[in-house]
Amino acid sequence: MSTLNRNSTVLLLCVAPICLVLVIWGAISTLSLPWSAPAGLLSFVGIALLSFISAGFSVAVTDEQRRKWSHKSVGDGFVLLAIIMYSGSATGNAGPAVILAAITAVAAGYSSYSRRAIVGVASVSVISTLFMAWIYNSVVDVVAGTANLAGTSGIQ
Repeated sequence: MSTLNRNSTVLLLCVAPICLVLVIWGAISTLSLPWSAPAGLLSFVGIALLSFISAGFSVAVTDEQRRKWSHKSVGDGFVLLAIIMYSGSATGNAGPAVILAAITAVAAGYSSYSRRAIVGVASVSVISTLFMAWIYNSVVDVVAGTANLAGTSGIQ
C-alpha cells in the first residue's frame, strides 16, 4: 500500500464517521421543523427535490488560462439557499443545509466517482456546510444585535 493511499484511507476513516454523525443530527433537527412555516418542512422537501434534480447539472470552474479545474454542481446553489433560509436567527437550524449538502454531493458524484471518492466529497461537503452555517448564523446575530460580544463578563 502506497503512502498516499494509506494517508487518504486514514483521512477518510477520520472524516466519514464525523459526516455520518452530522447527517444523523441534521435529519433529527430537520424533522423538528414546523410543517407549513416559510422555513418549514414543506419548503425543505421542495428545495431537496430541486437540489436532487439539479445535482446532475454542473458548471465548469476554470482558471485564468481557461484550463478546467473542476465541476461544481448547480445543486450547490440550493445548499446556499438552505443555509440562508434555515441557519439565520429565525430558526437557527443548520440541519436542512447539512442534509442538502449530503444529497447534492452524493447525487452529483454518483455516476462519475468511485464510492470512496463519493464518501470523501460528501464528508467534506457536510462538514464545510455546517461550518459555513455556523459562521452565517454568527454574522446574522452580530448584525441583528442579538449577539453577546462581551461574553459572560457582563461588560456593557
